[in-house]
Amino acid sequence: MKTWILTHRFTLARRVVQLSILGLYMAANAYGFMLLSGNLSSSLVMGTIPLADPFAVLQMFAAGVLVGMDVLLGALIILLFYMVVGGRAFCSWVCPMNLVTDAANWTRKFFSLRSCG
Repeated sequence: MKTWILTHRFTLARRVVQLSILGLYMAANAYGFMLLSGNLSSSLVMGTIPLADPFAVLQMFAAGVLVGMDVLLGALIILLFYMVVGGRAFCSWVCPMNLVTDAANWTRKFFSLRSCG
């Protein structure tokens, strides 16, 4: 058992992070607390720290929109975060779709199903 945990420690850590974030999303909807407010392209963390999607900001520039300084700062924060942590960190540690595809793969192996292709 101890060797299995050591072998799969990163997978277990990823699952804890993914399930925790999924739980936070559900709790935010169920209980109404707002850690993050805004929309898909720009938001505020706890009402103070701006975050913005860098690609959305580029689209705004291409469309000729004048963006505010807080949106530029938010895009810079996200860009620096991805440069430090890495772009794949979101997909492997946070994205709930990874949890769904891993569960589908486990189900396929558990029931000995072969792929159709």
